[in-house]
Amino acid sequence: MAGFMEPPQTTDPVELLRYFQKEAQRRETPKAELPKGILERPTEEVDDKSYGVMKFFADWWSGTEDKVSEARKEVLEGLVNMPTPRLPQPPVPDELMDLPTAESEPVIEGVPEQPEMLVPEPYKLDADTRGNELGLRGLMSPELKESIDETVSDVVTESVADGVQPTDGKDLLEFIGEGEGTYDSANRGTINGKIQGAETSAKRDGKLVSEMTVSEIRKYQAITDPKNKNRLFTVGKYQTTPDTFEEAVKALGISEDTVFSSDVQDKVGIYLVSKKRPRLGKYLKGDDTISTDRAMLDLAMEFASVPVPYSIKKGTYGSWPKVDLVAGDTFYKDKAKGGNKALHTVDETRDMLKATFGVLK
Repeated sequence: MAGFMEPPQTTDPVELLRYFQKEAQRRETPKAELPKGILERPTEEVDDKSYGVMKFFADWWSGTEDKVSEARKEVLEGLVNMPTPRLPQPPVPDELMDLPTAESEPVIEGVPEQPEMLVPEPYKLDADTRGNELGLRGLMSPELKESIDETVSDVVTESVADGVQPTDGKDLLEFIGEGEGTYDSANRGTINGKIQGAETSAKRDGKLVSEMTVSEIRKYQAITDPKNKNRLFTVGKYQTTPDTFEEAVKALGISEDTVFSSDVQDKVGIYLVSKKRPRLGKYLKGDDTISTDRAMLDLAMEFASVPVPYSIKKGTYGSWPKVDLVAGDTFYKDKAKGGNKALHTVDETRDMLKATFGVLK
């Protein structure tokens, strides 16, 4: 091909067109502006025919872009305006052909209308918010909950976690209560490390602890002298001290006129093990980064009747413990007789925690 810089080295149509376009542009460029080394423009006598071919390809290539754009636009408009295809309908069985429709069904006077279908409301949390009523179970209908319980009961037939049978949050609360007290337990504090006025059915002004309002308990806990017979220090099943009582009441939004009933006390119990002690709460929610012994230590820090899982040096946690401890001691042990002591063993506490791992999911 006379006059070309060099013959094209491809058979790709697009690359050939680009090659021809460059050749056409070169031939339209004045000689003075051509890069050094490029052949000068051929004369009409020498390359008249090849120049005409190049001009044709250049014009064709320039017009092609506009044509492609227009074609693309037409295709897109066609797709947008394309009618939705009608799918063939399945044949209607003969026995359904004569059924009345909503438009054709006659209205018979004197016959009451059919009531609307009743949709069961979601299962609401009882006032007694205990372990197995927490989490998503509280949103289930009673029927669904019962069905799931039956299924789980059929599946969980063997012991798990080192031979420990799984349990629920209520069992953990009962375990704590066995060592701490009843819903009506109270004491007046300590003198020289010795607990004063411990009762399992404490009354003030004729009312048991579980019959008093939050305001009434506050009044008696405000008394600071342990010798005062009206004073309340730790109260209820979870032996909440004045500071802990105030923290739980505020966190749970409990009003002053709320009775400190068993249901309310169990809500406080759940708060203590899940919120006040966040590491213990994570363990009870199934966080396997928290060890059972770490969860036990947190439980022991909250409840004096729970033992520590291992030896702890005096003052390891600030001013606590007051003395050196060994596994099985209460975290609140001191030198005085008649003070706090653990009422559970390490093994039974560890087994209970393993059984309640993940119970607050």
